[in-house]
Amino acid sequence: MKKLLGLLFVFLALFLIGCSEKSEDPQNNDPKPTENDKEKEDENKEDPPAVTIYTITYDLNGGTCAGLIDSFKNYSEVTLKDPTLKGKEFAGWYEGETLIERINENRNYSLVARWNDLVPKEIVINAEKEYDNVYIDDEVKLSFTVLPEGVSQEVNVKVSPKNHGFISEDNVFTNDKGGKYTITVTSAIDPTIKSTYVIDVVDYYNPYRFVDSLVAKEIIAKDVTSFQSTHNTETYVITSITNYLFEELVVIENFVPEGKENRPGKVSGSGNQFSLRYVCVHDVGYTGTARVTSNNCVNSNNTSWHYSTGNDGIYQQLPHDEIGWHAGDGTGTPLEFYDTGVKAPEGDDTPAVVTINQISGCFEMNGVQTTIKAPLNSSANRIVRNDELPYTGINNYVDSETGTYWIGRTHWDKTYLTLGNYGGNLNSIGIETSVYEGSDLVLTWQKTAKLIADRILRPHYLLPRDVKQHNTFSGKDCPMTMRHANMWEYFIGCVECEYVACKYFKSWTIELICDSPYVNEKGRIIKLPEVEETISFKIRLSNNGDFDQTFDYSIKLPARSVIKNTVGHMKYE
Repeated sequence: MKKLLGLLFVFLALFLIGCSEKSEDPQNNDPKPTENDKEKEDENKEDPPAVTIYTITYDLNGGTCAGLIDSFKNYSEVTLKDPTLKGKEFAGWYEGETLIERINENRNYSLVARWNDLVPKEIVINAEKEYDNVYIDDEVKLSFTVLPEGVSQEVNVKVSPKNHGFISEDNVFTNDKGGKYTITVTSAIDPTIKSTYVIDVVDYYNPYRFVDSLVAKEIIAKDVTSFQSTHNTETYVITSITNYLFEELVVIENFVPEGKENRPGKVSGSGNQFSLRYVCVHDVGYTGTARVTSNNCVNSNNTSWHYSTGNDGIYQQLPHDEIGWHAGDGTGTPLEFYDTGVKAPEGDDTPAVVTINQISGCFEMNGVQTTIKAPLNSSANRIVRNDELPYTGINNYVDSETGTYWIGRTHWDKTYLTLGNYGGNLNSIGIETSVYEGSDLVLTWQKTAKLIADRILRPHYLLPRDVKQHNTFSGKDCPMTMRHANMWEYFIGCVECEYVACKYFKSWTIELICDSPYVNEKGRIIKLPEVEETISFKIRLSNNGDFDQTFDYSIKLPARSVIKNTVGHMKYE
């Protein structure tokens, strides 16, 4: 028996030794690597990623392998049995390990996955700004770096106070009021990791940018037609060297007597939640100065407007809180707005470009279809074409609470065959600009721009984009001279310039220094040189305190020959 056990032991030892020897692979003819080869291989081998391997077991409860993989990819929505993995970034499946059909009776999977050991430790906020100070109109580009390197860069950004500070989708900070703003950036992986950045905004507009905005980019000089009720005059326009008119605003009161039929006295917007919302610009339908235009309003019984403007001054016929009969959209239909449900970009309150879907007949906001039907073209019993919309478009705004576009009530105008907006008579201040033979059209437009900015927009919390044409409300070709001269955009540019000046620089001193014989003290070009010529001038801006600077500019004046028409305001020596 002892001999038998001994033989068995020897046999077993020999068997184990034989199993431990690696059999030669007949298909592997490569020589056995040497120690030097191993050293070189180790030198060329890249360092493994900074990950740790974790094995996690999940109970599928009758689920499938594929379903588990899909949910595991979005691991933040999966309950992790290992709490140490919270806040760590999933880096993918561990190489060499696959999910095969290894299911035991309890339908458990053993998953081998790898996770980044890196977790957010710190957030660095970088800010790029153009000037040493941040002003109300400045944009500050923000960028964020989450440390250490390699961790998720996904963050959430908030600004406080949020009612005056805004962060765009591409992380640009803007504001509409001076003061301190706190930018808070939080890691999307770990909300306990956050950083703050304080932006101290100077409580006025950027003075450098403002002065640059005053100066015209180029001089517009061209022949135009002046449209009047009895006849048309071929004349010309020549713009100023600045979009700002260096002239004090003076308004002469010449009110329509109370009780007259054309002064109904109704409060603007009576009967609905909106009051004054727009400015409606006309040009006068008959020949006459601003004073003549004003007197015609006072003596009329069927029309009325708030202001008359011209070379000779500015006259007021109606108070701002009373309606006038000037826009052609009546007074029986109140202005209403409807929620389109279309979201505006966050932090952007710019009104949408409105079109009409030619299949459904519904309004579209920046190309996104709404459920709101546009009125039909009742003259042809069809959907209104997009070339039948008013020049300034369909009125709309972004609601601060819903963040969606709200569109104004509209109507089809059978007289002018266009879609018109309501709110002309009930919700706007009407201004008649005087157009007559020999008048300086640009001077009238600049006077009007100063009036609108200082007396209407600023005190009533309106914006330059709220300035509309008569055409906006009824489709009438008005202000006709300005429209046909393609000078509406130039006019709105003057309104914007005057608006910034009166809103942010009302108490500042703005001075024009120019000794050119071609320019008067208002910045108006009074004559053109025989040949093209560049002139120089200065603008001094001061606030009687910490800012007083003089800026040098030059601009090219076109030659006199660019003007062919002879009727106009220009005086030649």
